[in-house]
Amino acid sequence: MTAFMSNVDVTVVVINTEHIKAWNSNWLPIYEPGLNETVYAARDGTSTNATLQYKDPQAVPGRKRKANLHFSININKAIEGADLIFVCVNTPTKANGIGKGAAADLAFVETATRNIAYRGQDCC
Repeated sequence: MTAFMSNVDVTVVVINTEHIKAWNSNWLPIYEPGLNETVYAARDGTSTNATLQYKDPQAVPGRKRKANLHFSININKAIEGADLIFVCVNTPTKANGIGKGAAADLAFVETATRNIAYRGQDCC
């Protein structure tokens, strides 16, 4: 996980406040083996066995490290500080029109990219 590279800051932006609260809590909203330890180490700035496993040069068990995984709803701030942006959104199957039932509905992709291009301003 890139969040273990202590010189790389990663900000995850989600528009749902409840999701952000969950990611910033001690009860993550999804389960994946090892995810809790990985997220806690990167988000909270603590070294654990997970950071040792990924050979983080700052990793000493229990030692504080630079917290570099952040969860936010502030899209403008995240965009301004970004060198690279990954867009991860739902792409359900189209419910109507050309490609109904087979093609991906790209409405969420279009909305996200417009928000990025216009820094969250009303563009359309």
